[in-house]
Amino acid sequence: MDNILRLKLAMLVALVDFLRAHPLGEGPVAMVVARFMEKVARLQALIAQQQDGASGRKAQTGRYQELRLQITRMP
Repeated sequence: MDNILRLKLAMLVALVDFLRAHPLGEGPVAMVVARFMEKVARLQALIAQQQDGASGRKAQTGRYQELRLQITRMP
């Protein structure tokens, strides 16, 4: 995850924390805030999934390199 995305996510999380500490009231405003919080949670889940995939890909690339070395060293 690049630094710009990390900074934006941190700002969104800070805003969610602020909205939880200072509720805006009832009605349509509360529904908009709830949807916003759901979308931020979804964004966090997607970023975590992307990071897991990137680390898994990195581990798999290392494994491929090991196998390639073993194959090229075979007589």
